[in-house]
Amino acid sequence: MLDVDPTGDNWLHRQYRKYYIPGHTYKRNQIVYQGQGYTCTRINRHSVKLEVYGLNARERIVLICRSRQIIRGQIRLIRSEQNQLAIHSTRTRSYNSTHAEPTETIGVDKGYTEGFYTSYGEKIADGIGKLMTAKTLRITQTNKNRYRIRCYAFRIENTEISKRIWQNNLGYKVKSKKIKKEKATIQNFIRRDLRRVIKKPLIICAEDLTSPIKNKNNSKATNRKLNQWMKGELQVSLEQIAKERGCIVKAVNPAYSSQTDSVTRTLLGSRIGDSFIRYTGDEIQADHNASKEIEFRGSDSDLLVGMKTQEVLEVLLDRTIRYLHSMGKTVQDALNLGWLLPKFRTAALRLERKNYHLQG
Repeated sequence: MLDVDPTGDNWLHRQYRKYYIPGHTYKRNQIVYQGQGYTCTRINRHSVKLEVYGLNARERIVLICRSRQIIRGQIRLIRSEQNQLAIHSTRTRSYNSTHAEPTETIGVDKGYTEGFYTSYGEKIADGIGKLMTAKTLRITQTNKNRYRIRCYAFRIENTEISKRIWQNNLGYKVKSKKIKKEKATIQNFIRRDLRRVIKKPLIICAEDLTSPIKNKNNSKATNRKLNQWMKGELQVSLEQIAKERGCIVKAVNPAYSSQTDSVTRTLLGSRIGDSFIRYTGDEIQADHNASKEIEFRGSDSDLLVGMKTQEVLEVLLDRTIRYLHSMGKTVQDALNLGWLLPKFRTAALRLERKNYHLQG
């Protein structure tokens, strides 16, 4: 009998349902409906009518929902603690099923002012820094106010006012709801703009920012902004949209990408604000320069993802010295002319003496 499909015979199906060990749930505020347990019809472009089966036979409960899409598949009706009804449903998303390999390569530089800056010169999620700054300032002010009222509750401990403060003013429901809403707004902003730019299969070279940035003596305000910087969401959104479009995301080493000249691949030049000044005096947008360097590192066999920062610096300094020698210049000449930053002085001179000694 175990080899027979119980759903094919109505009597056998009832016996299985009656005697087989049923599952258990401890949820008392929600119910799950399969596609046969409800019907959904459109009322207008903004609303749909959902009819679900109730406890009484041949009677349905009618729900008017705000939705631009017809609800399909398995749904879950949840009644919250605030006595509100929420409907969770699944949505289908189309993916690019093409078997053609992407032939074009693009580099993207992750930033705070804008989400990404491409090697084609396009900005993605421009203005996201204002949203994250506003979120950071709001959270900072809220935490300050919560700390003040918490100290006040300690001072007047064992009073009616103190009990009301602990019960009504220091919870996390409203706080968590606001943070969740702000994060969802930023996520939608990033992904909507990514879909606008990425429309075909590409090889996307992006920085690997999983490691923390060390030896940075920033102010508390700057550290708060960096802590709220959703660089993880940038990477997740990029991978999600790349999967939809049939793209390949390739991680590259981010060390000194914003301080490297994308034309000569050397450390000649300097970044000042949003501009990168080459040793020739030419000026380019700093993020655009970094994205072009990131695109090049996607095929650079000398700069691997797992390399340490010091190892990357040695490779770049070696390229810089060889480029200077090809012009008949030395590291000291580059320092005197202002082509090379003073912070690279010691390492560059030591590497030059070592290479000269090997050549001699």
